[in-house]
Amino acid sequence: MPLAWIRHKLRLIRYYSARRPLARWQRTADIAVLAAVLLGWPAAWILDIACVSTTALGSAKGRLFRAPDGQISAYLSPDNSFKLTMGDAVYCGAFEIKTSATDHGWPFVTSRHRPQARLTVELFSPRRSLRNADLQLDSPLRSAIESAITDARDTVTAAALWSPQTLPAVSQRRRAWLANVLILSILLPFAAWTIVLVSRLSWVVVHSRTRTRHRLQRCEGRCDACGYDLRAHTLSLRCPECGIQLE
Repeated sequence: MPLAWIRHKLRLIRYYSARRPLARWQRTADIAVLAAVLLGWPAAWILDIACVSTTALGSAKGRLFRAPDGQISAYLSPDNSFKLTMGDAVYCGAFEIKTSATDHGWPFVTSRHRPQARLTVELFSPRRSLRNADLQLDSPLRSAIESAITDARDTVTAAALWSPQTLPAVSQRRRAWLANVLILSILLPFAAWTIVLVSRLSWVVVHSRTRTRHRLQRCEGRCDACGYDLRAHTLSLRCPECGIQLE
């Protein structure tokens, strides 16, 4: 009796542990999940390029004055409280410096880029607008703005404005990169499995409706494919309307 019971249990274990043929939807789900896991690294790399956000780091405004001898001077002020005249110098323009940083990556920032600061100069006489590229190395406007930034001891703004290569142009965050890969390796398989599950449920609903419609048509004596009335063609093996084989 114990030996027969043991043999019976072993046969049950062998039966239930045997490999079963996978259904089509199960095979599709396995392939989708495996592909999603393998796409974790490429997806993180694509998001690192595609997801870009710009953050303003700061701005500085100032005004330009021209002396009677033609010399130009610039002044910065945090509260923008300037006088329109500085002695004999005449107010002749204004400038604004904006520094920003560009963040890459999702959901965590993997790298931060610090591009060259944007300079805007507005002159009143003659009236014109200038940018960074419009100022030559020996330009008096450039020298005046450099002096104003130096007097304000704003070395970061000066470096970002004229010499962006002196700053850490790219700041890499390897831990954030690995965290993004880990998160995507979890989210993508879950999304793939969800899509396959929703597709399977949709297919089941549509197929059940089709079978229900065919069953109702068969009960009414109609063709399953086209709905033609077959009550007068009971001896025919094919539908006279569409030619489908009748069961």
